[in-house]
Amino acid sequence: MPDWSVANSVLSEHVVKQKRVAFLPVLPYPVMQYDIDYTAMKNLQKVLQYLKQPKLPVICDEGVYHTAREIQLIRHNEFQDIILCMGTFHMAKVELGCLGIFLTGSGAETILVESGVFGVNVVQSVITGKKLHQIAERNAITEGGNAEVRMG
Repeated sequence: MPDWSVANSVLSEHVVKQKRVAFLPVLPYPVMQYDIDYTAMKNLQKVLQYLKQPKLPVICDEGVYHTAREIQLIRHNEFQDIILCMGTFHMAKVELGCLGIFLTGSGAETILVESGVFGVNVVQSVITGKKLHQIAERNAITEGGNAEVRMG
């Protein structure tokens, strides 16, 4: 049984132009240093030239995003062709950390500990957004409590 591209080429008269593909590098260096991030951004511009496209989106974690964005702001004319984006995992982590800051001091910590959901040593890291796998549980519990208050 031929795969889809073979079947499509037999059945279709449409000719697809050959495309250039390039993979973004994974850096085996400490990535939150300006000189390393600057060099990586210069290398990304070479990838852009190879691909012959005007802009290149680059997905980063929080630390790399911070230093790369600062480099981009300082040298705004040099890196206009690179679009820095934070990965969805890291965006969720930041958003959940902000929600945790909002919850801090509200009594949520006490409720989560006294109800036995989290221990005393874990609750602070859950509230501040450091333990992502447990934050969903925190959000479900606090949202459930909010719903009860609204209906009550």
